[in-house]
Amino acid sequence: MIKHIPILLVIIGIVVIIIGFNLVMDYGLNFLSGISLFFGIAMIGVGVDLKRKMKKLVSKNKKAQYDYTIQKMTESISKEDTPLDILKKRYASGEISEEEFNKMKENLE
Repeated sequence: MIKHIPILLVIIGIVVIIIGFNLVMDYGLNFLSGISLFFGIAMIGVGVDLKRKMKKLVSKNKKAQYDYTIQKMTESISKEDTPLDILKKRYASGEISEEEFNKMKENLE
């Protein structure tokens, strides 16, 4: 619903300008016709500007979401242990002996 507000502002602005032109044609340029023309133009300007800002915000959010996803993917890759790290942990915990550690280390290198 909120994405329709700029379009509604532009439509209302056009209607107000038409009313303003009718007032100018019927009564000449006076206070009421000048106000209606001013507010009609202002509504169109605000509607167009709001639509532009909303589009910019949406594209910014999409980019931020994309960057967040890429960041999470790269974090998960960098947090994984290499085979050598796993081997060192196994040796440190006593799961394998020094001979097995050295043999496996040579195989990995």
